[in-house]
Amino acid sequence: FMAGLMLTETEFDHRVVAEVVPMRDLFATLFFVSVGMLIDIRFFFSNWLAVLGMAAFIMAIKVLCTTVALAPFRLGGKTTAFAALGMISIGEFNYVLALAGKNSGAISDEVYNLILTSSLLTIVLSPGAFWIAPRADKVLSRLNFWEQWLQPRTPEMEPLPQLRDHAIVVGYGRVGRRLERGLRQAGLTVVVIESDLHLVRELRTQGHSAIYGDASHEAILKLAYPHNARVIVVALPDFGATRAVVHRARRMNEDALIVARAQRSENDARLREAGASTVVVPEIAGALSLLEETLVQLGLPHGHVFTGLGSLLVTPERVTPELVTPERAAPSPAEPAKVL
Repeated sequence: FMAGLMLTETEFDHRVVAEVVPMRDLFATLFFVSVGMLIDIRFFFSNWLAVLGMAAFIMAIKVLCTTVALAPFRLGGKTTAFAALGMISIGEFNYVLALAGKNSGAISDEVYNLILTSSLLTIVLSPGAFWIAPRADKVLSRLNFWEQWLQPRTPEMEPLPQLRDHAIVVGYGRVGRRLERGLRQAGLTVVVIESDLHLVRELRTQGHSAIYGDASHEAILKLAYPHNARVIVVALPDFGATRAVVHRARRMNEDALIVARAQRSENDARLREAGASTVVVPEIAGALSLLEETLVQLGLPHGHVFTGLGSLLVTPERVTPELVTPERAAPSPAEPAKVL
């Protein structure tokens, strides 16, 4: 363990990880195969009520202990829910302890089999726990004490002055960085909300407005004055976080333009239901750009290709005068727009 910690601080860490990963997968496979060979299926069916009760007890205790352990760090409801529910399975060290207890006579064969079969249930239910986590956070977020108890701490920073008709960019990754620069060059006052403290300090050092925190929390989003904003751009890669921010932003400002990034086109309708004015899928926007550039280089007609903010599907109702430039004018009635 200590050797691994030291290697992460050297220039060899990536190579070591690349060479160790195949061995890790091999040992993980051997571990689960070995556990499966130890489980007595007949014991499960003859004592299924006790097995279910033990599994429920283990999962409840682990969720409770993990939540209490993370609460002082105030990492936010979503992170806490994912961590707590993601820890419901029994760790491999418990099998070692159970086997040692059986060999020493501290526990009986029945208790040993009960531990093994109940642990199997916790392992099988782990993927479902990750499906439940965001939904559990959504339900619990309606409770005031849950939000106040787990609300992330905001570092001491000078509050922003009252703003009006400004732009808010949520997420300062590769996409958000270019958005922020482009909006500033267009003459808008831009406020960035970012969960990486180093990036926030970098922006503030450069004289730009930035807020540290998770924008899906209402208290953090309010610091950017969304009720006065002209446009709110959500450039987060995670769909759940994007939908939460869009939903809260729309509740605070019914008139603002809200542009959201979606990883997949299937998320378009759900983000629009949450309140997004426009949804952009990077892959589709990139495909349209490549198509347009190809047609330009070949000298072929390219007026039917739109790469504006609303170009998920090219349909006449999705094209607005603000998004169409003279170079990308809409086709004539004789040449209908094509759907990509």
